[in-house]
Amino acid sequence: MSNFTNFRILAPLVYQRSSLSVYFGTVANQEDFADAEDECMRIGGHLPSISNAFENAVVQNAVQKQLGTNFGGKIIIGYSNLINKGFSWSDGNPSTYTNWAPGEPVTAVVGVAWMDFLTGWWNTAAPFATSHFICALPSYRISC
Repeated sequence: MSNFTNFRILAPLVYQRSSLSVYFGTVANQEDFADAEDECMRIGGHLPSISNAFENAVVQNAVQKQLGTNFGGKIIIGYSNLINKGFSWSDGNPSTYTNWAPGEPVTAVVGVAWMDFLTGWWNTAAPFATSHFICALPSYRISC
């Protein structure tokens, strides 16, 4: 489990989902799916759920800004078939959009979704494989 020494909140990339703004923070440490979701929940968020092409691009852009495009690689998103027979989001949001790469998802085995943050395509990975990840953090309106 990471200690968040390399955790960064990316405030400029904010978008509205329903009536809530969502901030993204990337973690330079690498974790597996379960530990990444646990870390996000520990700070009040989740691995991102993506409900349309715009949100996919926002997540992709957030990671590129945080980790750079020269880094390459994939990040863990909150989509898996660990609990259900089909894929579902770890935060409980409905599964209405996917952006699988050609030939994906591999559904013969239990897996989690990773986003290639250079292309935005999703691939399946083993649940215990480690990678960088991003947390979706809600912003709360503060009243005085």
